[in-house]
Amino acid sequence: MVVTPALTVVPNSPSLANDLRYSAGSNRLQNQDELDRIIGEWTRQQDQHEAMRLLQSQRIPAGAVLTNQQLLEDQHFEARGFFEEITHPDVGTYRDIGMPWKLSDTPVHARLPAPGLGEHNDNVLGEILGLTADELCSLEERDVIGNVPLNTRE
Repeated sequence: MVVTPALTVVPNSPSLANDLRYSAGSNRLQNQDELDRIIGEWTRQQDQHEAMRLLQSQRIPAGAVLTNQQLLEDQHFEARGFFEEITHPDVGTYRDIGMPWKLSDTPVHARLPAPGLGEHNDNVLGEILGLTADELCSLEERDVIGNVPLNTRE
């Protein structure tokens, strides 16, 4: 982390830019816990989007960290057409994240739903990696691979 005068937007830290403890990378590394504490105290008191905008206004790279629910409700992602409706044979139709990039001449969309647990074990482990049927059975017997979650077995 580079402490620049721009970081003085963090309350109670105007002296950070001139503090010798943070004047060079090696110094910042030695004092990282204190620097993290100062910045952490400030960020915990901020709305993540407001903090992001404030830091970015000072040319400090920053982004809001979103919960899954916040991600699904984010106006920017919605406006970008980031979400897609996916139909899965086991769970039905649901809204999911799409591709993070847009190509003007080649639209990109999710073609298939996520595979089921272990759905491609035989293909990947057997056909591609060359494990024998006996080796696959041994892995399954030892619960190394399978298609049923371990916490649902009796």
